[in-house]
Amino acid sequence: FKNNGVMRKGWYNDGYDWYMLDKATGIMKTGWYNDGHDWYMLDKATGAMKTGWYNDGYDWYMLNNNGTMKTGF
Repeated sequence: FKNNGVMRKGWYNDGYDWYMLDKATGIMKTGWYNDGHDWYMLDKATGAMKTGWYNDGYDWYMLNNNGTMKTGF
């Protein structure tokens, strides 16, 4: 919640990590998230946005510093 008691929604930074809070409910998202244009990986345990190389146990993905998944070569 914000200091004024309003529930946070959308992207949120706690000073260390970025999180995506559902725009309707404020519930923290986890796993792969698509904003309609880009893909992001949100840690399945903590919800924190991942950057750098990410392995889902099967495939490797490269995530930019802003969290967007790189595509192409």
